[in-house]
Amino acid sequence: MEKPIIFAFDLDGTMLNSKGKISPGNLEYLKKMQKDGVILIPTTGRDINEFPKELLDMGIDHAITLNGSRIINMHTKEVIWSQTIDSPEILQKAYNIAKDNSAKYSIYFRGKICDSSPVQTFFSKVAYGIRSHPVLKSIGKKKPTQGVEKIMFVTISEKKRIRLLKALEDGIGGEEEVCVTQSSKNTVDITPSASGKGNALEWMADELGVSPSHVIAVGDEGNDVKMLRFAGRSCAVENATGPAKQSAKKIIGNHNEDFLDRISHLIDFVRKIDNAGLRQPNLRDIWKMPVKQSMGKSMNNEIFNTPRKAKKGIPDLHR
Repeated sequence: MEKPIIFAFDLDGTMLNSKGKISPGNLEYLKKMQKDGVILIPTTGRDINEFPKELLDMGIDHAITLNGSRIINMHTKEVIWSQTIDSPEILQKAYNIAKDNSAKYSIYFRGKICDSSPVQTFFSKVAYGIRSHPVLKSIGKKKPTQGVEKIMFVTISEKKRIRLLKALEDGIGGEEEVCVTQSSKNTVDITPSASGKGNALEWMADELGVSPSHVIAVGDEGNDVKMLRFAGRSCAVENATGPAKQSAKKIIGNHNEDFLDRISHLIDFVRKIDNAGLRQPNLRDIWKMPVKQSMGKSMNNEIFNTPRKAKKGIPDLHR
């Protein structure tokens, strides 16, 4: 019986292209992987209600959302793992820093989402193509000071994002209860320190009985770093930030390309090692292997650099 393999993938900037869509080629590869028994786990800063329809229609079992603050059963919508920020002092500091830096934000709390202003609602709809959230003032609610799973702060430029990130790191970054991460060129998130994509993925893998050597992950941003470090086989897309690239073991295609063929080769490689009864090596070691140690040819070339022109259509992943 084949050992299970997890493929954990970020959405924005990774699986989603510049238009906020999964390319037809990558979507077809995801379906092939799923049919072949690979456990697909989207790992994203988004809430499940903000997922693209084509992903929701795939019948995936679980998703890591809100940067790892929540794990969802995608069939029942049940929350099976959750972490929250429950310090009124820390949250009030965060709101004050946002105000001082003219940053708008979305608050995810107790299964709800609210925006700080209509400007933020407009940004979410235009930038991410997601449905509008209610604005706090319009529904007569005050800013929550407990039970917060994530706050996404938005700035109008990368320069202001850098300034906001520094202000949040200086103001609350030293607090044990929260984690401050960059989630895109214009956004910064704060989440519970016990959450994070890496912690959530580790918990999920343990629940499913999957070892880190059989976890493959791909991402592009600072909020993907811990996930990439946990996975036995990790990749960053070419458009990824420096921290994500440094944490990944390999750089693959741009998010505007069909890059999942390279992941499918990696899955085949992992299964070949299992079937041969060999210990799963660290992928960094594989890339450093002399040719004679890598089954007669370069594993790096076999797994990641297969000529695209020689592969027409989508390869059959069934054994």
